[in-house]
Amino acid sequence: MKAALTAVTFVLLTVSLSAGDPNGIPPRPKPADHQAQATLDGFDAAASCLTRVAVAREFASDLNRGYVVIEVAIYPSQGKSVEIDPARVFLRVTEDSEPVRAAEPRTMARSLQKATAGDRDIAVYPSIGVGYETARYDPSTGQTRPGGWTTDVGVGVGVGSGGSGGTDEDRKVIELELKEKGLPKGKVSAPVSGYVYFPAPQATVTSVVLDLTVGGQTTKLTLPRK
Repeated sequence: MKAALTAVTFVLLTVSLSAGDPNGIPPRPKPADHQAQATLDGFDAAASCLTRVAVAREFASDLNRGYVVIEVAIYPSQGKSVEIDPARVFLRVTEDSEPVRAAEPRTMARSLQKATAGDRDIAVYPSIGVGYETARYDPSTGQTRPGGWTTDVGVGVGVGSGGSGGTDEDRKVIELELKEKGLPKGKVSAPVSGYVYFPAPQATVTSVVLDLTVGGQTTKLTLPRK
C-alpha cells in the first residue's frame, strides 16, 4: 500500500501566537440550524452529530476509526454570559443508559497515530509565517480585537510513500487539530461552537443522546446518527 502512495497530500495546521485566541469553530447563525436545540435560562444550547463524510472532510486525522464527533454550540441571551466546560458534556446511547465521558485529545491522538502508522506514512513539515490580522470579533469576550502584525507557526502533515509513521511529532499534530477545534472552556457572552469527541457506539445505533450541563443547567438533546 505504501508503494502505491506516490503523491503527497499536505494539510496545514496553523497555530496563531496571538494571545487569547479562542478555540472552537465558527458557530452556525442560529440554534435552529442544528439537529436539536433547547432554550434554557440565559442561553440556547444546540448540537449536531457529524456524519462520517463530514468528519472526513473536517479533519485531517481519520476520526471515523472509532469516534463520533458532536458539534456543540451555545448561544447566550443578549447581555448574558454563561460558563462552559466540555467536561460536563456526556453521551448516552439511550436517554436512560450510562453516560460516556468525552475522549481526551491526547489519548485520541495516541490511538489514531497507532492506527494509521501501519498503513500510511506521515511526515511533519514545520511552517513559519508573518502576516497582518484585521480587527475581528472575539466570542469569548464579546469584544472586537484590534488588528496588527501576527506571527504564525504551523506544521504540514504529508501522507505519501517512503519513510515511516509513528513519531511523537505525528501525535502532537493530531492532538493539536483536535484541541483547536474542540468546544471552548470558560465564560462567554457571545455564541461559541466546537467539537466534542466520544468513543463511537455500535454501528447499529441510529441516534444518540447528548447530556450537557452549562451554567448549572442540564439538558438532553437527541441527535440522529447518519
